[in-house]
Amino acid sequence: MAEKISESDFFQSVIRADAERVDLIFSSLDGDLMSGYRGDLRFHPETAGRIKEKFIELRKEKWDADLDWLKREARSFVDGIRDIARTAPATQKYEPDNQRQRKERLESIGKHVNALADLMNDADSMALGWLLVQFFAIHENDDEPGKDPMKAQAMALHTRKFLREILPDLGLAAIEASKTLPLADRPNPYLTAGLILNRRFYDAGLLEHFKPEKNSFGWLCMSEMMMLMGAEDSDKTSYWLRKTIEDPESTTAWIEGLRKRAVE
Repeated sequence: MAEKISESDFFQSVIRADAERVDLIFSSLDGDLMSGYRGDLRFHPETAGRIKEKFIELRKEKWDADLDWLKREARSFVDGIRDIARTAPATQKYEPDNQRQRKERLESIGKHVNALADLMNDADSMALGWLLVQFFAIHENDDEPGKDPMKAQAMALHTRKFLREILPDLGLAAIEASKTLPLADRPNPYLTAGLILNRRFYDAGLLEHFKPEKNSFGWLCMSEMMMLMGAEDSDKTSYWLRKTIEDPESTTAWIEGLRKRAVE
């Protein structure tokens, strides 16, 4: 009989697998954006050991977990921080497109979506049904609609109704977005790294320890990560932790927003 796994262990394994999947995707990317990936970066064993020890200490305060399991979690956590340091500098390679070009592309999307909506309205159900037969054969590797023309036509009617409702709105949204598109800033590697680290703390159940104070676990992880990324010293650690926490895209801000809505 297979050994039972607790609900807590199951969800933690899901979180760990998701983090490993993201790391794998980052490390396998190529091209200009990832040309700055630093696969050679590694923590000194003493540094990695200090982070692991603190991670285990804080996790044991919240969960009565098996020590071997905690050690594996700690190792995964440290590897995740290392991989953030490896990938975040690549964001410096990102050069936003000219603002005029960005707006023109959105406007073009809006016009083409509107044109697609008109074409979908003009096409007959049989033609749309045959289109779906080809779509399912290519995208889903499913030839079932091709064996049942009536089913294909019914699906086409439903699809056309859905697209008739959503495509005009999407086209209008793209055109409106082209008029109000904010400027694209080059991401700061330390803020990028901080935002990813912030999420890692949440995944580990340690978000309350992501603080700018020098004695916090967040400060320890952020400072060592910044040093690995090439920072000359740790003087700016608290600054970037505060910037991360205050950023509307941070996990901390997201959680705080949920709390506020819950009490309203």
